[in-house]
Amino acid sequence: GLVYAFDEVDGGEIIVDGHVVARVRRGEARKSLDVLAPEAEQVVLRLMFADARNPEFEMALWNADLPASTGSPTEALRLGRRWLSHVEALMKR
Repeated sequence: GLVYAFDEVDGGEIIVDGHVVARVRRGEARKSLDVLAPEAEQVVLRLMFADARNPEFEMALWNADLPASTGSPTEALRLGRRWLSHVEALMKR
């Protein structure tokens, strides 16, 4: 795994079906989650880092095509929002 210091965290995004719906980024105003997508096919959390070799990491929070998916798109968005709050808190340190 990769290990990053707090100051290397640049931000995070929630992506629903290929569209960024929420974002926190160092030096930018927060783009709050203002959509609900109960019929979403895919919900992804993208974490961004100050690292030229590994600048981002994407984690699927919901994928309707995977039979092992549990929960719902709504639960995935709620989890993603919590992650963005954590990322924002790290960037304020």
